[in-house]
Amino acid sequence: MFGLIRHQLTAIICFLIILTLASVLMISYFLVSSDYEKKMHYNNAAMAENLAANIVQFMGNAYSVNELVAEYPDIHNLAPEKQRTILIDTTKRFPFFQLLILHKLNGDQTARTSGELANRANRWWFKKFMAEKQPFISKTYYSVASDSPITTILHGIYTDGTLSGLLMADIETGTLQQMVERFSSGEGSYAYLLDGQGVVVAHPDRNQVAELYNYSTMKKSVLLQDKNGYMLKDEKGNEITREIDFKIDSSLQAIVAKVMAGEIGVGEYTELNGEKNICAYRSIPLPGASDPWSLIVVQKKSTALAFMEDVTIKIVFVGLGVLVLSALLTFWFSRRLTNPLVEMVNATNQIKEGNLAVRLDSTSSNEIGVLAMNFNQMVSELRQHQESLENLAFHDALTGLPNRARLNLLLEEEMAKARCGQASGILLFIDMDDLKSVNDNFGHTFGDKVIIEAGKHIINAVGEQALVARIGGDEFVVVLSGEATRERASQIAEQAIQELCREYEVSDEHFQMSASIGVVIYPEDGDRGEDLLKKADSAMYAAKQAGRNCWHFYEAFMLQDTYEKMMLTNGLRRALEREELFLHYQPQFTMTGDIVGFEALLRWNSAEFGLVSPDRFIPLAEQSGLILPIGKWVLQEACRFARRLADMEKENVHIAVNISPRQLIADDFVDTVCDTIKKAGIKPGQIEFEITESALIESMEDSAIKLEELRHMGVTLALDDFGTGYSSLTYLMSLPVGTLKIDKSFMDKITDGREQLQLVGSIINLGHTLGLVIVAEGVETENQLELLLKIGCDHIQGYVFSQPIPEEEAITFIFPRII
Repeated sequence: MFGLIRHQLTAIICFLIILTLASVLMISYFLVSSDYEKKMHYNNAAMAENLAANIVQFMGNAYSVNELVAEYPDIHNLAPEKQRTILIDTTKRFPFFQLLILHKLNGDQTARTSGELANRANRWWFKKFMAEKQPFISKTYYSVASDSPITTILHGIYTDGTLSGLLMADIETGTLQQMVERFSSGEGSYAYLLDGQGVVVAHPDRNQVAELYNYSTMKKSVLLQDKNGYMLKDEKGNEITREIDFKIDSSLQAIVAKVMAGEIGVGEYTELNGEKNICAYRSIPLPGASDPWSLIVVQKKSTALAFMEDVTIKIVFVGLGVLVLSALLTFWFSRRLTNPLVEMVNATNQIKEGNLAVRLDSTSSNEIGVLAMNFNQMVSELRQHQESLENLAFHDALTGLPNRARLNLLLEEEMAKARCGQASGILLFIDMDDLKSVNDNFGHTFGDKVIIEAGKHIINAVGEQALVARIGGDEFVVVLSGEATRERASQIAEQAIQELCREYEVSDEHFQMSASIGVVIYPEDGDRGEDLLKKADSAMYAAKQAGRNCWHFYEAFMLQDTYEKMMLTNGLRRALEREELFLHYQPQFTMTGDIVGFEALLRWNSAEFGLVSPDRFIPLAEQSGLILPIGKWVLQEACRFARRLADMEKENVHIAVNISPRQLIADDFVDTVCDTIKKAGIKPGQIEFEITESALIESMEDSAIKLEELRHMGVTLALDDFGTGYSSLTYLMSLPVGTLKIDKSFMDKITDGREQLQLVGSIINLGHTLGLVIVAEGVETENQLELLLKIGCDHIQGYVFSQPIPEEEAITFIFPRII
């Protein structure tokens, strides 16, 4: 729905209107509600102040009346009937008094407005007055006479300045309850009154008054009743109560604590049911030695803000009306604005379908007209450049030859004909030999010029009628339809080799280059383009393996060999996880027959392929990079074996480990060796690294630095397979090796004649001159052993003493010599 611009425009404008309305509404609501809430707090505070003043006035009047009665002339000495008359007249004039009673100092009652006289010396309020001798208004408690909550005013009666009696006046909390209930600042508002101990004096929930809820201790007092419903009393006539815990929200507890501490203010609290309230609270001072009471005026927040919610709903409805009207107007406007764009979209769709003759009306003078004019100009330029774009899409930018995309299209067409028996031909896969060395030594600019020249030579060799394509790097493919015989293919491939194998001159530099070519014939070798390219590629690699600068026909075994290599490589990736790799150890002896070390030789017993020859899987490990984790594992196993020998007091027997070129050029090679030796807990001299000359050739300077670090650490180094590589005297003199291992190929011929024996002797003498230990590899016969003894060889390794053996056999092999 929102794909069209007109719809997007309508949606965006409506969104902006919604955002604006919502923002205005939220800001207005926040400002007005905040101000409204402040006013509600102010109103509650004013109400609390007025109600508190009424309560102060009421309690003050009651206190004053009781004080006047207590000061009645010689009231203590009047006859009891006269005293009772004065008390009854007072309650008639002031009906808020429930009971007035005169007491002697011993607690005996002399007169009371109702009820029987008794002694109240043990009541808590009597004891408090007698202890403090100060008039006061008591906390709320249960009346003995009515079993209802009351508060009491107490004054002393003095005769000639001496305390002679006590006057008490009980006021039912119901009077204060009515006064508080008459208060209201609107729906959802109420107030409640606490005495100086935090006990409820008045509350809209009358149960809290009746059960003396104490907001300070969070307990309520419940009168106990007998089975007939009568209140239980102790032997002194006091009510028996049971205290029960109750809960209020912590926010209300905090407000109660503030007001009981004498604070005046406003606040908010939450009830246990989650409803929020705003409130005003203040302390109410009482006359005499009375603890101040506390008043809390409450307004339900939902009720207080109901007006704001009503206003908000009305604004939302008005906003929705504005939004609908705006959407209609916006849609009408967007249609008028976007009609030219719709025409342009239709025109572009026609261009997409290949119609470059389309034009737009550019008579309008506004931006749409300018856009249409530019569009028409662009279409004209597209028509001019269409051919060149097609050429770029199917041709190589460097050589101008057809590229892989063009080749795939041609092969698709040619193979379709071949499958119908309407076409046949020859495909050559050409790869330039050693172009990488040109790029590495002279730069890619030189390499690019060689590629350009090679393309021209290929065309000269195969003719203009053939398709010559460059598919990447230094690779070319030739497709020549027509006669598809091996003779013709041989002639064309040979011509291509002769053309490409020549000296290339680039910027006064001369390069002798050659190429390797794989040849396939279709449909004999296949009728699928991808299969032909894969088979030609395999044939080309066969040509490279045959020595390069040659061509090779595809044979079925080539793909099988490639497949086997791939499967072996995949199996090798899982060999470590499956614990299929293991080591055999071939001992090295002195000429006197003493063991000086073992060479660790890697073996692979695959679950899929059985026991795989190292000659097959080690080159694959090198090519795939798996030699790095495998080589690390071999080093760890060799160090573990060395640790085992050291525990048998054979630290002098070293373990030789073969190091690949990839391991040697790795940045962390030295660190890995150090960590492995350290973790195994062996001496560096227990490990010897065997390095071939070919490994050193790849990075001579860097390798020499790393080998020097290892030798400085104490690891011994051996130059392996000496005589099969470059055998440079410079390498021997510059490398930090301590051992020279003569290749087995020399041992095989040492018995052939004097010249071969002298050659091996010369190598031994040369090594001794350089201070090297000489090890002869592959010694298999006693005759070879005797000759090596005569010409001064130091150590022997070969089947004449032992073939490579498992670790446990190596231990048993060495133990008799320990004993």
